[in-house]
Amino acid sequence: MADVIDLTDHIPAPDDRERLGGKALHLAHLAAAGLPVPRAIAVPADHPEPDAAAAHAHAALAADRYAVRSSSPDEDGGGTSAAGRYESLLRVVPDDLGRAVTTVRGAHGAGPIPVVVMPFVELTAGGVAFSTDPLHGGPDVVIRAVSGHHAAVTDGLDPGIAHRVSPDGTVRVDGDPVLTDARAVRVASLTRRCADLLDTGVDVEFGVRHVPDGDDDVVLLQARPLTSFPVWEAPPGVWVHEGAYSSSPAPPLLAPRVQALRTRLFGEGLAEVGALMTAFEHRSIGGHAYSRMTFAGAPEDATGGPPPAIVMGALTRVHPELRARARAAHEFLRDDGPTRHEREIVAFDWEAAGTELADLAGPSRLADDTAASITRIVELLDELFELHYRWVLRVHAHRVGAAGRALESCGFTRTQAQRIVSGPQRAGNDTGRQARLVRDLARRIATDPAAVEALRAVGEDPQADDRAADVLGRLADRGDDLGQAVTDLLHVARVQSVGIDVDAPTLGEHPAVLVRALVGLLDGDTPVPDADPRTGEPDRLLADVPAWAHEGIRAAWAQHHERDRQGMTLCAGIGALRVAALHVGEALAGTGQLDAAEQALCLSIDELVAAAGPAGGTPTVPAPVAEAARHRAATLARLRHLTPPAVIGAPSPPEGGPPDLRFAPRALRVVNERIAWIVEAMFGTGTRAADKTSEGRVHHGVPASVGVVEGTARVVADHQDVVVLEEGEILVCPYTRPVWTAVLQRCGGVVTAHGGPLSHAAIVARELGIPAVCGVPDALTEIADGARLRIDGEAGTVTVLDG
Repeated sequence: MADVIDLTDHIPAPDDRERLGGKALHLAHLAAAGLPVPRAIAVPADHPEPDAAAAHAHAALAADRYAVRSSSPDEDGGGTSAAGRYESLLRVVPDDLGRAVTTVRGAHGAGPIPVVVMPFVELTAGGVAFSTDPLHGGPDVVIRAVSGHHAAVTDGLDPGIAHRVSPDGTVRVDGDPVLTDARAVRVASLTRRCADLLDTGVDVEFGVRHVPDGDDDVVLLQARPLTSFPVWEAPPGVWVHEGAYSSSPAPPLLAPRVQALRTRLFGEGLAEVGALMTAFEHRSIGGHAYSRMTFAGAPEDATGGPPPAIVMGALTRVHPELRARARAAHEFLRDDGPTRHEREIVAFDWEAAGTELADLAGPSRLADDTAASITRIVELLDELFELHYRWVLRVHAHRVGAAGRALESCGFTRTQAQRIVSGPQRAGNDTGRQARLVRDLARRIATDPAAVEALRAVGEDPQADDRAADVLGRLADRGDDLGQAVTDLLHVARVQSVGIDVDAPTLGEHPAVLVRALVGLLDGDTPVPDADPRTGEPDRLLADVPAWAHEGIRAAWAQHHERDRQGMTLCAGIGALRVAALHVGEALAGTGQLDAAEQALCLSIDELVAAAGPAGGTPTVPAPVAEAARHRAATLARLRHLTPPAVIGAPSPPEGGPPDLRFAPRALRVVNERIAWIVEAMFGTGTRAADKTSEGRVHHGVPASVGVVEGTARVVADHQDVVVLEEGEILVCPYTRPVWTAVLQRCGGVVTAHGGPLSHAAIVARELGIPAVCGVPDALTEIADGARLRIDGEAGTVTVLDG
């Protein structure tokens, strides 16, 4: 006969999960580690005499009442908690203990399961504590507590009051506190010890009991691995979520490679220009993009802002690292390195690279030698990202930041300087071959009534993509100039990603978007203008600017066009890699090696190339690699339902802005002021809270493109979503991407949660001549889809008119 087990004295053994079940196993671990758990008795599933087992438990525990709880082997595991599937009985009197053990061990109906018997503990408060935020992740312990017994929380009768305990012991309470700060910190400490002991994120059932001497005591009643939510693990340091780059978790095919490139190239650039920031490190955490910054001369554990100006000035002259940065800044300002980078980037044929990427991901090239195509796509992507990140910091500091600071030295305000450096409204920039092809095709189609009618008939329902593919295919097959124009557009659009990673679809996957862009041009007031829209606007912007600054400002304007041109080609490379990966994934799914083609996006690049196999061969993947891809895809699916924490490694973002360098060496001051100016102009700064007015709620952002417009909000919260707007709708989104230039022809205005007047959204809005407000932090949470908005692109306000 299997004996009952006193968990207080039990040393956990390898077979305990099958013999005693998950709950009993974890209680034994906690007891062995000296954590405050009640004494408990485990009744194995194969114990033949429940009454005898109950008598044994009562003799050992000698309680007035008991808790009898299930402890199945499939409960509280790493893959599933099985919460709610089994039975638990509370306040069981000794005479009913045998019957309670019988009921609980047989309640599941699939044979006897192990049972845990422990004294029922009268509690003054209790609840559940999570070692990581169960909704958003992050380092805080989140405690849901109620007065009285914790079962009110675990049974779902009361959500409890949330007490959030940060790693430094700070306690925040969402309502009237149930626990004192000291007790919340105690619960959090025990929860973290459980997580360390079980080597995973945990949720812990706890209680606070009243003891005779008048002090309350915390007791742990159960601990189990978190199965629904990840622990957001990060390297040491403070990591800030890059909301402008990451609205959904990205698969591991490309992101780690790009983040490593960004870390290296920004580090080299920062050293070359003499920036006080010594590293701008990028990582993928929970599938999302995070970054951390380190600064010359700052202690590793620094959490506050920079020192006062006089102290900073002295440090720049005595601290070895700061002195080295000052020398680098001096060399940067006198060297022609930025101009050399500028010439290199202009000389590079970005359109030819985009054409090659489209060819590499074409059906015939992939059919001939998939592995060779993928290898070349990755080589091109490495080259493109290398050029882009080498250019963006050096040349922007040399051109854009210099122009902005020059204007401020002439007496212009920061807002005025940003407005001038942002460039003319309707600048006429040609952002790439795709935009030209869309405009040219619309011009040709406008003369063909039958083609126009076919495009209009595509509509917007879920079958619109199928109809669009059919219409565009028939037009491409015509064999005339119009057919060739359609063929050229489809070839380019096939690899044009609408996002910034391989999880986002390409325009080729959603041809209805192309059709809507064409229809938008055909229906517009000036559908396909031939005239240069820039006439007069640059001169108006420069009217009050000293003549000596004109050349520098025009050079800054040229960089906006260049950044967009690079972005279009980078999106083509991302899309080409996606198309090639899905080509391999379809073959692997077709032979049952993967469950779906999209799981190929969760392979590494080396795994993908190996899976593609030799030219003409059938793609194959080793079973362990296929299983890893399935697991990564499943994790990614779970992560998509979570909001990533804004900061990891600290309770709040790092404090302070750029250091005051008024007493620093001139070169160091000039370079770092330029960089700070660029960062603010591209990414925006914090704005004040929304105001309630008689017209509605007014949200504040950064003026990005002048004009006032009213329209219906179309909220697009995820960069994977394809944008299809009705005439005059106002796009509300985290950010925009280069490819959206061709599909926003009917947009009435743009509101973004991230960015400043030099962000992509602002550039595109000015290109299209529509109002825009950027950097509205609560845009996605406070503006509902379908709301009536008024946006003022000069004042930087967004008014919700109907609520």
